[in-house]
Amino acid sequence: MDKKKPLLYIVLFGLLMVLLFLPLSEERLQLFKFKSLSGVYHKAPKPEFNFQNYKSGLWQQQVESYLSENFGFRIPIIRMYNQYVYDFYHKTFNQEIAVGNDGWLYQKDGVLQYFGLEGQRYGLSNEQFEASLALETRCLVKIRAILKEYGVELMTFTLPVKSYVYPEHLRPQRFIDTTFLADEYYDKQLTQEGFPHINMNAWFQAIRDDYPFTLFYEKGDHWASGAVLATDSLFRFMETLKGDRLARIVMGTPYEVPEKDIPYNDRDLAEMLNIVKIPKQKLPLYEIPVTIEADSNTVYPSALFVGTSYFWYMTPRVPFEKVFRKRDLIFYDASFYTNEEQTIVDLKTIDYLREVLNHDYVIYFKNAPQLYYDTFKFYEKVLIGLCIGDERFQEKAQEVADSLAQYHPVESWQSSNYLNHAKALLARDPELFEELRGTQIPTARNPRLKQLLKEREIRNDRDWAFLLNCVAKHDSIPSDKVFENESLNCLNGQPLIKNKAFFTPYDYFDFLVEEALGEIRRRPESKGDLSTLRNEAEAQIDSLVNNHAFDNDTLMRMACAFGSIIRSLESPDALENIRQKAQQNQLSVDRMFNMDVLWVYKNEVVKPNVSTQLIKELFENYKIEFRFRHHPESMEHIKQKAINDNKPFLVAIDQDVVWVQNNP
Repeated sequence: MDKKKPLLYIVLFGLLMVLLFLPLSEERLQLFKFKSLSGVYHKAPKPEFNFQNYKSGLWQQQVESYLSENFGFRIPIIRMYNQYVYDFYHKTFNQEIAVGNDGWLYQKDGVLQYFGLEGQRYGLSNEQFEASLALETRCLVKIRAILKEYGVELMTFTLPVKSYVYPEHLRPQRFIDTTFLADEYYDKQLTQEGFPHINMNAWFQAIRDDYPFTLFYEKGDHWASGAVLATDSLFRFMETLKGDRLARIVMGTPYEVPEKDIPYNDRDLAEMLNIVKIPKQKLPLYEIPVTIEADSNTVYPSALFVGTSYFWYMTPRVPFEKVFRKRDLIFYDASFYTNEEQTIVDLKTIDYLREVLNHDYVIYFKNAPQLYYDTFKFYEKVLIGLCIGDERFQEKAQEVADSLAQYHPVESWQSSNYLNHAKALLARDPELFEELRGTQIPTARNPRLKQLLKEREIRNDRDWAFLLNCVAKHDSIPSDKVFENESLNCLNGQPLIKNKAFFTPYDYFDFLVEEALGEIRRRPESKGDLSTLRNEAEAQIDSLVNNHAFDNDTLMRMACAFGSIIRSLESPDALENIRQKAQQNQLSVDRMFNMDVLWVYKNEVVKPNVSTQLIKELFENYKIEFRFRHHPESMEHIKQKAINDNKPFLVAIDQDVVWVQNNP
């Protein structure tokens, strides 16, 4: 007997056991870390056994779903199988991706539209598509005319579709010539109405051969280097609307980028294939370097973008912070991105009409396939918001609900069902309101506009806005609510909130530094990270202080007064008095302290001698306090000390600032 055979059997048996138990070990212990699959999926819950679910078969279905998503080595197995299907059959399981020739990838809806099949996807007739876009066009024209009354410009642009710009890499299909072409109709209607609009689809088709590189990556769906060209055209077009001179984009010599340095977003379709190794790009990839030019006539407006993920391909390539003093994005009908996309909130939590009115420009954009099915509810919300007040909306909703109940009864529905359905119908079609029908510009206006416009006036008043933001900060009230209340006070002749504002020297210096930082960032020549530019902003404020720029500044005089009052109330006796009053009035010590500081200021009990030397000292204190406030461990220490000593936070942090000042 061959002695080697038992050893071979042992090895083979060992390998078999490894193959059998390694997936189970991976499932339980997560021994390896794999790159997550691209896309969105809903995680199957872990099934819980009970006799009822077992009897009905539900438990078995849940177990099957759970195991299919949680077996060991699931991710690499899926990637390897996808790789096999892609390499051998040039196919993908992702229903939103179309595999073209020469390794090119396309978004499925763009391909369907190119061949005239997009309309069939939604089961609507050509007449229904046309009616839908005609409604959108009429509403956009009305909205623009109304917004112009209030100094806001509205424009649209249709995004380029890769399948239209580079159709030669598509796999052949039969064209359907009788299908409604949404992008052509949309462009024609807006042009006839004189509505400001850019059709970037046609423009990209016209310029694609002017460049020795592609405007889209082979394996991405969105514009790549083409985003720079599109952004420049957008800005130049915006200038024609108001006559403003925006900062200029200056494009340098395009340079080749190694494929390994291409960011995820730019090869999004390839990532969505979920394969092991993405095929290499056949054509070279280029980027266009950008610098910004500005002069004394340059205007820095605020802009609200309403649209899609194409926006994320513009901002990394063009420094929007050097063009706009403020920019925000309403992303589809889901999220609101503000503070240069650093703050993201649910769209349901914002006042849509307020945001529209608080910008100089509103730019509404989407790609051509989205014309068939998605408005982001933009024109519906804005037109109804501009023209229809709450009372009128409720009245019309009840009228529609009564009509539905009479002519389209549903046996299981109660009156509330009809009312909710009526509100949904009105929200989808503004022309259900008689005053919004036809092509004429509506004369009806939402009564709330008066309040929103007054609020906008207040926000545009530098000092007034600062005071109200301080109230919001120190009283822990949403800033939008403070501005709304102040505008109502103005309209109703009530006492103004700004006259009761409390703030510290830190608040005012921080406002001045942020103001200077914004101005510095907009300079074409400014470079460096925010920390470096902040140092430059602080140096600028230092220079202004030394040159007596703030000696007669009303807000600086108030800041000095508040600072002196805070110091005067830091004695043990004063703090004990504040604690007792806080207990009697059932207020926090912090709230009572702020109220006492404001009372002392109003009654002019403390009158500081405002001097350049005092302002210098306060600014040095600001720099120390800024370091505290942006160092989590220091802040935690100061907050805990304030709690332990039952003293206001402002006293605790001021005392630490003084200690550092005296012990450099």
